[in-house]
Amino acid sequence: MLRFNGLVLAGGKSSRMGQDKAMLRVNEEPLLMRCQRILIETGAKQVMVSRNDGNSQHIADIFTDRGPLGGIHAAIEHDASSLPLLVLPVDLPLVSSDILRKLVEEGFSQQISCRYKKHNLPVFVFRPAELLTSLYHTLMSNQDLSVGRFFARFPIQELPLINRKSLTNTNTLAEWQAIQLNPLYENIL
Repeated sequence: MLRFNGLVLAGGKSSRMGQDKAMLRVNEEPLLMRCQRILIETGAKQVMVSRNDGNSQHIADIFTDRGPLGGIHAAIEHDASSLPLLVLPVDLPLVSSDILRKLVEEGFSQQISCRYKKHNLPVFVFRPAELLTSLYHTLMSNQDLSVGRFFARFPIQELPLINRKSLTNTNTLAEWQAIQLNPLYENIL
């Protein structure tokens, strides 16, 4: 059995959406709970939530207002297990455990971090502790907080994605409404 942890990135302000993305519902299930469930279905030993909401069950950013890298940093700092980490943003309503499982299996097989081509997230981080120093310096400098450019500094395997729509990101109300018209959305209900 492959041992890894999961992380849901749900700490954003959702300013472009106009409401909390993590609480948007797919078939009455909030996206946050859906992501947690999918990570468990994928095989995550433990699922952490990066969210700046004061909930003691969630991991708050150490470096505030730094985007996904701030959440990843806080989770790695928090997790003493040093297990590989599968990072999933909360705003991918069409993602499935099958899509995530491919990242995990390839990561373990090649002993390397993995993501899909042309998608910075989700990402499977094979050795999360090795990122801490670089994450710290990147967040301290508050410059170039791009997830893609950060991970490009490390060995990472990019996998082909057969159905790119399965990783469609929803940042605005228009994107959320459009995703509900996608045939994949019907399959997850």
